[in-house]
Amino acid sequence: MKKPNKIVILGAAGAVGTHLLFDLVHDSDCEEIIAADINFKHLEEFEELQPYSHRFKKVVINANDTEKIFELVKGADLFMNCTSFINFDKMIDIAIKAKVNYADLISHPTPEQEEAVKAAGIVAVSGLGIAPGLTNVVVRDAVDEFDSVESAEVAFASFRSIAPSRGLLDTIVWELADSTKERCYCLDGVPHYAHAGDGAKLYEFPAPIGWQMTQYVPHTEAITLAKNFPKIRWCAARGTWRPEIMDAFVMFNRFGLLDTPESIEAVKEALWRRFGGKKDGNWEESTMQVHIQGQHEGVARHRVYHLTHPQEWQDVCRITGVCAAVGAYLIATNGANGITGFVDPEIYFDPKEFLAELAKRGTVNVRVEEEDV
Repeated sequence: MKKPNKIVILGAAGAVGTHLLFDLVHDSDCEEIIAADINFKHLEEFEELQPYSHRFKKVVINANDTEKIFELVKGADLFMNCTSFINFDKMIDIAIKAKVNYADLISHPTPEQEEAVKAAGIVAVSGLGIAPGLTNVVVRDAVDEFDSVESAEVAFASFRSIAPSRGLLDTIVWELADSTKERCYCLDGVPHYAHAGDGAKLYEFPAPIGWQMTQYVPHTEAITLAKNFPKIRWCAARGTWRPEIMDAFVMFNRFGLLDTPESIEAVKEALWRRFGGKKDGNWEESTMQVHIQGQHEGVARHRVYHLTHPQEWQDVCRITGVCAAVGAYLIATNGANGITGFVDPEIYFDPKEFLAELAKRGTVNVRVEEEDV
């Protein structure tokens, strides 16, 4: 693999971006890493980064300053967008104009944006985290190894504060608002759109989380896995947050507080004023499972990928940042690989290469269990 010359990370001082940046400066051979953000206070408090400050350059920048961002990303091997998904339209336009390969944590490109990326001759990969991201990669791993896969289900529990950053507040409101249009499951390749609270299913997660009721979430896996692997009849993603957060959003939806863009912004501002930029003092934990049903070596099998991190981390954003860093490094290293346009993680990444790169960190663990059904 070639050594990446330049990676630009926008939102590098954010809750996820900080961990992505730390991984790239600590565990990659990229020659130039540009850390761009509007406020570096959080980054300056991140003691683990200080010994490596010579390996990255800090640039103060506002996500609305598109011309300055364009100048920054020109000539980069990768433009990694770690800001909120609400900035996606602006950022993908910059990548297209600069003709620089692009990645983010999650986005839903329009057909017009997909065509523009392809016309620019660049590759864009959306979903460089744990879910979407690592979840897509392990499904591809199962598809490659099984004779056939009939169903793929993602399940997670994210016990974190509600608004450690603006972007993560945007994410949780989007995930749990009944008005979110992307929430669905896929049956026989056809998406079936669902309301908040639909698809309730119990999963047993490792201690201390234990048994939790999950519900459908608007992750991209349900759509992309069904599209890319049409023999998978059933695809779904479910998740949950702390019980008190789930209860609060039931009430927000019931009273219509998340029905319109204006009311959603009002709720987010109220939550940010009270809880923004801080942890609530409770323990934090995140755990993820991917369940595969299919035929393996001629036998009906159930395989579970358990995606975990060291319990002492106490930071659920770190697992996302590490997974995103692995993906960003591989895109910056391998480039378009003869592919242009938007490419889903399960298609772009070789699962063995991705999992081997992840295993080098010795932190995010992928444990596989399999049994006859």
